[in-house]
Amino acid sequence: MQSFLMVLLSLFFILQVTAYADCEQGDCQNGIGKSIDQEGRVYEGAFKDGYPWGAGTLRHPDGSAYQGQMVMGRYHGRGTLVSKDGRKYTGTFQNGVIHGRGTMTFAGGMEYAGEFDLGRYNGQGNLFFPDGREYFGDFRSGVLHGKGKMLYADGSSFEGIFVDGKPAGQGIRRYLDGSRYTGTFIDNHREGQGVLELFDKSRYEGGFHQDLYDGKGTLTAADGTVQNGIFKQGVLVETSNEQRKQLTRQAEESDTQEQGWE
Repeated sequence: MQSFLMVLLSLFFILQVTAYADCEQGDCQNGIGKSIDQEGRVYEGAFKDGYPWGAGTLRHPDGSAYQGQMVMGRYHGRGTLVSKDGRKYTGTFQNGVIHGRGTMTFAGGMEYAGEFDLGRYNGQGNLFFPDGREYFGDFRSGVLHGKGKMLYADGSSFEGIFVDGKPAGQGIRRYLDGSRYTGTFIDNHREGQGVLELFDKSRYEGGFHQDLYDGKGTLTAADGTVQNGIFKQGVLVETSNEQRKQLTRQAEESDTQEQGWE
């Protein structure tokens, strides 16, 4: 995503218009006219003090074009910019740079609609990926960052905190099979404390590491059987004192029952 933004920024800082152009027709000083500058850019629209100023259309030799408001030869206000590689932005500009609210589409299918700050996704927005993912939430400097919701192509989702483009912090992950995890994430993995409710109605509450049960926790099977203690890489390695006492009582009760049958 950041590579897209670097190209995006370079495009919108370069496309500026100067007052040094030949007037082809009309009033290119203070009125409506048509001019061509030394680089072959053609502007048709309103002029003020010799600059494109007001509503107009600017066409570039490489095939890119802008239609919208201009101030002193720069994109300023609302407009639409189409680049030679198929990118299209419709929204607000400030001093020649994308700034405010708008929609950016890419030839490959990616689309962003929301807030921009100096050419970068920043603030609230919606991002649609070519692979079918959809994100709704906060952005910072062109990256998913803050509170948001990601809908994955397979129908699963994550809702919570994102850091540098990945789930990191508190959130809820809903899986395609109906399972749900509520807890902390680090680098897109279940990490720390959380609750995993599985599709078969079993439930684990406790520590996680790299998506696996790890640390102190309680695993309740679908039939009600409980395992309580220390888990390592998804396996119970040490039962808790409470469970050991419970197992001892169960064993003693079983022995008593067996003796009663003798």
